[in-house]
Amino acid sequence: MLRSKVGVLRRTKTADLRRARNERLGKNVIGHGTSGPAISAGESIDQKHAPFANSWDELLGPFYRVSAVAQWAGLSDRVVRYRIATRQLIGLKTSDRTLLLPTFQFNEHGHVPEGLREVLIAMDPDGIDLWGDALLLRERRTELGGHSGIEALTSDRYDQVLAFAHELGRELRNMFPPSLKVSGRPTQVL
Repeated sequence: MLRSKVGVLRRTKTADLRRARNERLGKNVIGHGTSGPAISAGESIDQKHAPFANSWDELLGPFYRVSAVAQWAGLSDRVVRYRIATRQLIGLKTSDRTLLLPTFQFNEHGHVPEGLREVLIAMDPDGIDLWGDALLLRERRTELGGHSGIEALTSDRYDQVLAFAHELGRELRNMFPPSLKVSGRPTQVL
């Protein structure tokens, strides 16, 4: 009886601490942005990695947490995680195993550009470099007329973006032939 009461108290205390931390950190948005209080990606991981994380934050941020996207879309966290796993959404895992979704992939209504999944698969079929994939979609590219991959997808230039993604995918496969691939599911962390 005493053991179960201690367990309940411990879970309650942990939940209270998480709730207080989430309120202090701005709940759902990580990075710079206009959607309310925010933190940088560097603050979501231990501080010895913060300078590296902040450089990614400048390149790809701000970020949403899975729970924010789930709430926004009226979905469960599990469905959002499934969509990340099936490459319908870009989800990036940090070294502290936090799963972040770059805000640049969403429009003001919370939708991602049509064809994003196909482009991600063409560019990196095995999901070897998810952070690099996101960066390639965020950067302005001369191959896409000075637009980023996401901008080109939203401006109905799907064929051009897909051709570019296939070319990148071929280059990646040439750099990393099948004999060099690590067996199992790739894990990319910040």
